[in-house]
Amino acid sequence: MDHKPDVGTTATTKRVAVFIDGFNLYYGALHDKNENLKWLSLRKLASNLLKNDETLVAITFCTALATWRPWEQQNDFHLRMSRQKQYWRANEIDGNIKVVLGKNVCNKKIYRVVEPPPKFIEVYRPEEKSSDVNLVLAMVEAAMDNEYDIALLISNDADFSTCLKMLRDRFSKQVRVVSPQLNADVAYELRQNSDVQQKLTVETLGSCQMKPSVTTADGTQTVKKPKVWE
Repeated sequence: MDHKPDVGTTATTKRVAVFIDGFNLYYGALHDKNENLKWLSLRKLASNLLKNDETLVAITFCTALATWRPWEQQNDFHLRMSRQKQYWRANEIDGNIKVVLGKNVCNKKIYRVVEPPPKFIEVYRPEEKSSDVNLVLAMVEAAMDNEYDIALLISNDADFSTCLKMLRDRFSKQVRVVSPQLNADVAYELRQNSDVQQKLTVETLGSCQMKPSVTTADGTQTVKKPKVWE
């Protein structure tokens, strides 16, 4: 089964909008674990999660551009950022997805040590900002405009539970949660505020990869899979 966004629907077809927490997907299923699965087609993944009476109407992918980390070589940073942009562009070509950007920051933080001395330690802490807010806004705005019947959230972040409750209670939407954290159960708060829950598997990720080269319909642009992901 291989649906694309923005296809026609029938009176009996349920419209599914997929909302993806890029940070949670990356660190839950791909980072440092499955390098060969990073060329993931978000269109194929979303389509794989649909039922026969459902149509994919939109994919919203909320993420943030990589930021430089103080312990990182500048060249390594630029290569990492380039791979990230390649991936986004390939998915835009492959599945007409909407990429919504927050921002990454890396600030110094002071934390109390579990077993002092010292009592405190200063560390660098990378954080992604605004992506969660962007995802909530996307889900609510689309619900207000009645653009979908089912919201499918790919994330295991319990902070989304209040938003999911609103989608069900105020807009009468069905909510489905798919956890990308391969070795963790779906968060309790998400289970309480959704109709269906499931987890991604390595097998699913492996079956939803893009071709090594992705080309626009008019043939004017080709994006290739980074060699370090092969």
